[in-house]
Amino acid sequence: HRVGPEVNSAAAFVAQPQLRLGGVRSYSYSPFYDATVAELNRLGRVDFTGSSVSMFRMFDAGRFDAFIASQFIVAHQFKLLKLKPPPRIENWDPGSASESGLVMSRKNFSPARARRWQALMEAMLADGTVLRIVSQYLSPQEAAKAVFKPPATRK
Repeated sequence: HRVGPEVNSAAAFVAQPQLRLGGVRSYSYSPFYDATVAELNRLGRVDFTGSSVSMFRMFDAGRFDAFIASQFIVAHQFKLLKLKPPPRIENWDPGSASESGLVMSRKNFSPARARRWQALMEAMLADGTVLRIVSQYLSPQEAAKAVFKPPATRK
């Protein structure tokens, strides 16, 4: 992949016209990254895929030079797919960490059912269940960073 060490920010990536970004169609990453993807897309420098698995495989095949994904799943997914891990993983978003969540289909989840799932997730976050699950796959430091902390409990 052609991303040299001098490319150490999204602006530096955009400034290199030969570099291409891969992304999953319909994903939203963060306000900062979404704006970067929109700019690169306007410049015709984004290759969209239908899934993260195809994105990882296309990156491994050299179809594009970088992609946006959670640093916590990249190593795991590359290992599962038996691909060589990326040479660099960096966070170029100057903002705070982005929240993630469950995306529920209106077809399968009524508003009441979605609220019950929300309450269940909040309870699992509060009692440490989510942290225990994530800790099975990540180091203690990575797990602590990966688990969302509601504003009232952030330290």
